[in-house]
Amino acid sequence: VSQSRYQDGDRKREVVLVRRDGFRSKPFFINSEAKVSLKTFTVLVARWGGCEWLGKENELAAMWRIVLARSKEAVIHVPRRVGKHPNYGGWVFKNVFISNEGKVVHPDDDGIFWVTEDKKNGIRPQGLNGADDTENRQRDIPELETGMTSEETDALLSDVIKMFSKNLNNLGATLMALGWMNASAYSDTIFKLNGGMGIMMFWGPNGDGKTTLVKWLHEIYGFKGFGYTQVSQLASEVGWMRQGEYYSSLPMILDEVRNTDETRAHLPMIRAWYDRSGRVMGVKDGFGVQTRSIRSNLFIAGEDVPEDPATKERCVIIRIGKNNRETVVSYNWMEQHRHLFSAIG
Repeated sequence: VSQSRYQDGDRKREVVLVRRDGFRSKPFFINSEAKVSLKTFTVLVARWGGCEWLGKENELAAMWRIVLARSKEAVIHVPRRVGKHPNYGGWVFKNVFISNEGKVVHPDDDGIFWVTEDKKNGIRPQGLNGADDTENRQRDIPELETGMTSEETDALLSDVIKMFSKNLNNLGATLMALGWMNASAYSDTIFKLNGGMGIMMFWGPNGDGKTTLVKWLHEIYGFKGFGYTQVSQLASEVGWMRQGEYYSSLPMILDEVRNTDETRAHLPMIRAWYDRSGRVMGVKDGFGVQTRSIRSNLFIAGEDVPEDPATKERCVIIRIGKNNRETVVSYNWMEQHRHLFSAIG
């Protein structure tokens, strides 16, 4: 039904198996190896169609020649990042593609953004877990609210500033935090100009609501619980840095930062977000190296300011306290409207 091409050049064809009795399988991917390997193709047919391939190797090749001759060719790009994507000239989200010129493209029923009128070139974002089934393929991709007018969005932003600053009892800190969230979208330019993108930090004693505050801000870019972790859950930095590569020009949240040995062990990784210095990894064939880039921006929350000077000087730090904060009316309003915050993004 279509052909997909990953950014690293690995091409996969999405197919539907039709059995003799009329049963149609769910769409699934076949890579280049499966198209030429009788054993691999036989296993896929059994798995997805519950049937058996009885042809020989030369008949498999002949079948693909027929498929290629009769199929309507469409190239579907499956990006290995969401958010800002220079290769496609725009922003990729779960429910919308926004070009640099402001053109808004919504997906079809298969989740494909057609970027050309003839529908021969499309984009279908895939989540971090790499699942091929439709239900899980996009579950960790940010989704934007697109049903509001610009006037309604401006009014919403004004109310967010009012209620967030009421909750914090600090208008300056509110504008700083929202300004950083806004700057996150332009972080590529900021990084080129300054050689770094500052890390935002909320700090204060336990129980001051820092996690709630940063999660409210996170929803401005359509995040629903993903792109967030705590230091205690960083058993391996690889998965977290993979997210840092995936969420391009979007903010990520690291919570529960303290002056403990556990946190200190991760300070070089935290500083990587300022310098956008990725991790160098080996490749499967043993030749050369692969670099995992950092494309996102980091917002951290914790009970202590980092003692390490190199980390501290890379942070924009806001003290969160309990003095004269209003936490009833403002809290209820923010909770009731948080599902709309991504309209601002």
